Amino acid sequence: MKRAAKEVFSSLGELRDTQVMKQWIEELAPESDIAGKILGDFVVEREQELKKTAAETLLHFDCKQWKTWATELPSRAARIPAEGPVLAQLALERWQEAVDALRRTVALNAEYTSAYQMLGTALMKLGRREDARLAWIEGIEVAGRTGAWNARQHMERLLAGSEDVAGEGSGLCAE
Repeated sequence: MKRAAKEVFSSLGELRDTQVMKQWIEELAPESDIAGKILGDFVVEREQELKKTAAETLLHFDCKQWKTWATELPSRAARIPAEGPVLAQLALERWQEAVDALRRTVALNAEYTSAYQMLGTALMKLGRREDARLAWIEGIEVAGRTGAWNARQHMERLLAGSEDVAGEGSGLCAE
């Protein structure tokens, strides 16, 4: 199941990444920028290739098997206790994946204030309070430079909540 979904999502993910890059080039590269034009032309060509690849991948996707899994898996999953250690471990792994992805996002675009906000929240979920606080402090500084006042205010509230209560991320939703 994971392999079947991975092929589809990987193909679609590459296409989406290319579309985002195309949008950034359109927004950021001046019309007179030759390098921007060359890169833009390359990305448009790559987008067309990836559309064909994604269409092919979707054609080969086994919908019948997917439907079978969709009916079988809920009953199998119901046997795993919701409050048990298996799901707790899976949740922690997912939070760590989120932290890794958000760190990469910040490295690529240091002015993306939402990434700092989400990074801090994911770190709190992992019990890494000091790291979360540092992410929010950095995010507040970036928001101040970029004029993202709503993001700044939200991270200030998160930071204040993290000072009040230690532990499992309590205070994240404080008003």
